[in-house]
Amino acid sequence: MKLHLLILILLLPLRALCDSDGDKAFLLLSRSKQAPQLLPYFLKHAPTKAPKTAEEAVTFGDLPAGQSAHLAELGHMGGSRMFSVRFLSEERLNYGNAGAVGMVVLASTPEDQKMFVPLIVVSGGVTDDYIATEVRAFGTTALVWVRKQYSGTGGFVDQKALMADSESGNQITLSDPLDATDPLADLKKQGWELWHRGNGFNEATLTYHFHLYKEPDPKKPGNEYPHRRYKVPYTFKNGKFVPGKPVQDPEE
Repeated sequence: MKLHLLILILLLPLRALCDSDGDKAFLLLSRSKQAPQLLPYFLKHAPTKAPKTAEEAVTFGDLPAGQSAHLAELGHMGGSRMFSVRFLSEERLNYGNAGAVGMVVLASTPEDQKMFVPLIVVSGGVTDDYIATEVRAFGTTALVWVRKQYSGTGGFVDQKALMADSESGNQITLSDPLDATDPLADLKKQGWELWHRGNGFNEATLTYHFHLYKEPDPKKPGNEYPHRRYKVPYTFKNGKFVPGKPVQDPEE
């Protein structure tokens, strides 16, 4: 009991950091405020800072010494070609760490598919990596996951999704597409709670992995093992990923 409480107390500052970031971890920028550029421009320049408001124009400067820019094509959504540029640090790479220190997600302009503007700009903070996935289609909805992975052993992640629906004007929006329904409600009533690590949503398999813990009852010797891992499959319905029933992972 004491060890479990100590771990939770030590993790409170990091939990607070992740919770406070929340919706601020990613900001969808106004296209009309950004200066269109050809793709090579974004391989030679980096944002001087992350914008604080959607209406702010991003300023770029020369790529800092010791950094390199890496371009990835994500696909098409909302009538635009989508790319990500991840900025890697030579200092990190020297230690075998290929996590990005910053990222820009680009979309082509409606007027000229060769010109691009930034939709998302992120950098800095206590982070291990920034990632944008390739475009995936769910019916008429196209989606790109953007993820901010925090440093530390807890595996804390902020993730949102750029989404565009061809039946709703193809406008690109940013939101959390996971339905608010708690798939663990019944297990929590039985005394199970989230452990401080081993929880996360796998965008590729649309599966949420949960690591649960229940304080052993000292009055019941030979009680069940206090840790369990569950997998919850998600399906896309009406613009949201809806959870199915939790299934205990037999491999854990």
